[in-house]
Amino acid sequence: MEGAWDVLVRTLEADVKTLLSRKRYFGVMGATLPWPGVCAVYGYAFRIDDEEALARQARDRYALEGYRQLVRMHEKTPDGIE
Repeated sequence: MEGAWDVLVRTLEADVKTLLSRKRYFGVMGATLPWPGVCAVYGYAFRIDDEEALARQARDRYALEGYRQLVRMHEKTPDGIE
C-alpha cells in the first residue's frame, strides 16, 4: 500500500561531553503508527563541526522532507512484529 504516513516530528539539540572533548549535535525524531498496535520511531543526528548553520539546515530539511518519504510497502504487519 502506498501513501504517506502521519508522522509526529520533533527537533532537538544535544551536547555530548567527556573529560577531553565536547561534541554538539542537531537531531530530529519522528514517530508514527504504520500498522494497528505498532509504533515506529526514527531518529537522525547531524554533528556540528565548524558549520553550525549547515548542520541546522540539514536537520531542518530532513525534518521537512525526509519523513514525508516514508511509505508503508505492505498492508500486513511484517513477520516477527507482535
